[in-house]
Amino acid sequence: MIDEIGKQNRRIDIEGLKTLAIINLFLFHVNHKFFNNGLIGVDIFFVISGYLARMTLKDSLSIRSIKNYIIKRIKRFILPYYFIFWLIIHIRLHSAKESIGYLSFREFTLTKNNIRNECVSEFEHLWSLPIILQFQFLAPFLMSLRLMKMGRLLFVFAALFSFVLYVAQCGRISRNLSEYLWQFLIGSFAYELDGSNNGTEQAEQINTAARPVDRFLLNDTVLAEIIRINEINKLSKYPTIPELKMIEDLPIISKLKRFGFLQGSGNTTVVVFGNSLAMAALYYIVPAFGLHRIRHIKLLSTPGCTPIYNVKSLNNRYRNCPQFFKISMEIIQKMMPDIIFLNFMFIWPFHEPIKDISKDVLQYKLQKTINDMMKYTRRIVFSYDNPYAPNNFPNPEDITTRLAKRLPIDDLNIPFEVFLNNSQNAYRRIGALRCKKCEFVHVYRWLCDTKICHTYDSKTLITYYADKVHFGINGIKFMIPFYKKLVEELYAKEYI
Repeated sequence: MIDEIGKQNRRIDIEGLKTLAIINLFLFHVNHKFFNNGLIGVDIFFVISGYLARMTLKDSLSIRSIKNYIIKRIKRFILPYYFIFWLIIHIRLHSAKESIGYLSFREFTLTKNNIRNECVSEFEHLWSLPIILQFQFLAPFLMSLRLMKMGRLLFVFAALFSFVLYVAQCGRISRNLSEYLWQFLIGSFAYELDGSNNGTEQAEQINTAARPVDRFLLNDTVLAEIIRINEINKLSKYPTIPELKMIEDLPIISKLKRFGFLQGSGNTTVVVFGNSLAMAALYYIVPAFGLHRIRHIKLLSTPGCTPIYNVKSLNNRYRNCPQFFKISMEIIQKMMPDIIFLNFMFIWPFHEPIKDISKDVLQYKLQKTINDMMKYTRRIVFSYDNPYAPNNFPNPEDITTRLAKRLPIDDLNIPFEVFLNNSQNAYRRIGALRCKKCEFVHVYRWLCDTKICHTYDSKTLITYYADKVHFGINGIKFMIPFYKKLVEELYAKEYI
């Protein structure tokens, strides 16, 4: 429903340097004797290329990412290069008729004396392109090398050696990367020194730890910090509520009060209704509204109970589920909230096979529940549950043990096909609902791509989950921006 796509801001400082470089090159070609230092524009472009390569590869060193990086470079450099060649050849095929034997060009180059000898070749002006291409395709290896224990020292040595070769050429134009490598490396160094980009080295290493190849390059201090944060996340599983309570009565809400989330004086009344997932949902729904909009929130939550008419828990483990739902609906009827958030795990019997959706008993009960809720509220936000894997799959909370032993963690993510097969019957039942007041929030779209559902942040290696199903504190932080946008849309459309 709502997908947030990050947009890179245009770097004004880099655009300014590009402009300066172009002006220098333009003036050099206008009068190379008067503006004899105009070729410094090429040097500026080399430094910018090094800076941008370092920025692009700061957290993208997997085989897939490097492949995408190379493909983008081919599209950006190789394809335009050969297109221009084709265009020139196409044009010259016609213009050659007026210059038999190419004599006019040869006569021009032999009689004019204000052209440098190395510029006689009509392709000589492209001398810098092979150097840039050499660096672009070598950059992933160089950035991987930098992460080694002696990587920075090797970088400094390579830059000094390249500078010596550059000085030794005495102004001669070279097509050899080794004589210009120091300029690209200066750009890379400049990126690392730019605090606005990556802050400390520790933060940078955490950001580049997205893939298995990088995990083994992390130093012990950074890895220990990642493990510590994951342990906190695991211990920060928000407790479930064994009985109906006002949100103000919960001791844990004092944590939210210290952040000012429940001290508002707004006009919106909210109910968060569901099983154990509703407790975690409370912690991203409250900040999504903010203190200036909320008048009152009530949490209706109990573990293992699906908020649907007359649906028992699996094996009747929680015997009071029907009673929980009955009392909850009485509270909703009396309170008449502006909005109800439905957050619950699609547990049994949601995953039971469907023979005929029009005769499905559970779907009938679900529709009746929604119909009755619509009588007492202006809007219902029905959230699909968090992606989770079957019991025979690894547990996301095992990430701390895996990292401590430097073992692969990729299998902690959930294959999208497995998740979809596990959820298809539940999603089919929900998809058949008729609800004019409903907003359906597909949570899995924020965590899944076409191949996997992510259980941890691929950049920081911090897990979203406190256990196999429930979000921990980092998963809750991840959800807040999406729900903020949802709330803004609801107000903008005057649904609440």
